[in-house]
Amino acid sequence: MNTSLKDTKNNMKRVFESIKSFVRRIFGSSLEWLRRNSEIAVKVTENLKKAVESPMADIAVTLIPGELDNAILIRLRRVVPEVTVKMAIAHNIIQSSAVPSEAIAKTVEYLKTLNTTARAAFWVQFAGELNQALADGKITFAEAVALSQLAYVELFKQDELSA
Repeated sequence: MNTSLKDTKNNMKRVFESIKSFVRRIFGSSLEWLRRNSEIAVKVTENLKKAVESPMADIAVTLIPGELDNAILIRLRRVVPEVTVKMAIAHNIIQSSAVPSEAIAKTVEYLKTLNTTARAAFWVQFAGELNQALADGKITFAEAVALSQLAYVELFKQDELSA
């Protein structure tokens, strides 16, 4: 591995460690529920992303991670459609009068038209919105996005940063 790539990975590690430290200072002992919500938001977003990118996937099955307790599942079943409608309206995919099932279907079609960078930006925003909704608005959108990014790195990119 070349030196500049290794330096970049080390810099990314330091940035994420400073975000963790900042979050711990602000939220203290409540960090665990924030971390759990962030991980759930990221997992749901990743599963939705896989479902969108794999036309054979069943969205209803892959959307919700299987190891969650019933209380979280009930909240997710309420919050995911709300967030999807909010995102679809914000991205001019639907009008405000659309029902959640229409919003989900049109959002899936819309995402298929985006390039990789635009799709990644959508997923970052979606994870942040979902994380904020799961936290019942107790964190700002910026905090929700940062926590989601941190959870994403810990869940899916840790091996790449360690290499």
